[in-house]
Amino acid sequence: MPNTTIKRSMPNTTTNRCHQQARQALLAVTVGVAMLSAGCSLVLHKPHSANSAYSVDDSAHPLSDDQGMAQVVGPARQIAAAADLHSVTGGFAFSSCNDQGDPPYRGKVTMSFLIHGDSDAYFQHVRAAMVSHSWSDGAPPGQRFFGATLNKDGVTANMNLFASDHSYGQIDLYGQCRNTTDHHHDDKTNGVDITAQLNAR
Repeated sequence: MPNTTIKRSMPNTTTNRCHQQARQALLAVTVGVAMLSAGCSLVLHKPHSANSAYSVDDSAHPLSDDQGMAQVVGPARQIAAAADLHSVTGGFAFSSCNDQGDPPYRGKVTMSFLIHGDSDAYFQHVRAAMVSHSWSDGAPPGQRFFGATLNKDGVTANMNLFASDHSYGQIDLYGQCRNTTDHHHDDKTNGVDITAQLNAR
C-alpha cells in the first residue's frame, strides 16, 4: 500500500512541475514578444483630427512614461478581469511610432491567456466582455490590424491565437503615440513583466 500511494502522488508532482515550467516558458515568450515587437510599427495613417483628445498621434499633448504605461496596463487588467481570463501572463514595453525607432512612443502590452474550448467561441466571449465595458469594435481611425480588433479611449486591443501555442490567445494593447521621451537606450524598451498586475482582481 505505501508503494501505491507513492506511485499515485509522483505523477501529480511531475504534472504540477510541468505546468509551472510551461507557464514560465510562456511568460518568457510573452515578455519576449513585447520586447521584439516594441520597435515594430503598425500601419498608421495620421487621423484628420490630430488635436483630438483621443487621436493616435498627439505628441503636442505628451504622456509621461508612467502615464503611457498606465494607459495600456489599466485596460489590460480590466479585460483580464471582465472576461475572467485564466493563466494570464503579460509584458509591457514602449514602442516607437515610426520605422526609425525615434519618438514619439506608445505603450504596448502583450498579454496571453488560456483558451477554454473552441478558440472562435472563446474570442467571442472575450469580445462580448470587452463590449460590455464600453469597448468598440474595430480600430480607431488611421489604424489597420489583422485579427479581431477593438478600441476604447485611444487604446487599441488586437486579439489573435498565440503564435507558438494555439491553446493560448494573445491580446496586444497599443496606446497613443504621445510619449516624447527617447527610449532608444532605456531599459524599459527591454520589457517589463506585468503578470502580477494583470492577475490582481
